[in-house]
Amino acid sequence: MHSQQTESRISEIDTKLNDFVNLAAAATRNQQTITILLFEWACAVIVLPFALAWKVVSLPAKAVETLTHFKSPLLLKHTASGQRKSREKSKGARSTLKSSRAQSFLE
Repeated sequence: MHSQQTESRISEIDTKLNDFVNLAAAATRNQQTITILLFEWACAVIVLPFALAWKVVSLPAKAVETLTHFKSPLLLKHTASGQRKSREKSKGARSTLKSSRAQSFLE
């Protein structure tokens, strides 16, 4: 009978020890989570002002980039007429070149 009480007591101690280990592991995970969270917040507090400052500094460059990619109807008309004029000039130069070759051949 005495051995049965000892065995029961050892089983209770083993159960309590397992509960203690589980609680310690949970507390460690919770502490690590809090530590990681605080570290991430500290990094964000340090990095956020620099990120905002960079956004403000690069805003004019982004505006110029956006405006250069924007095609307005006036720009399209202007570039189309400019391309047409340059084509006419190159055609005129080609025809002049062809006529000068033909004249040199005939002579």
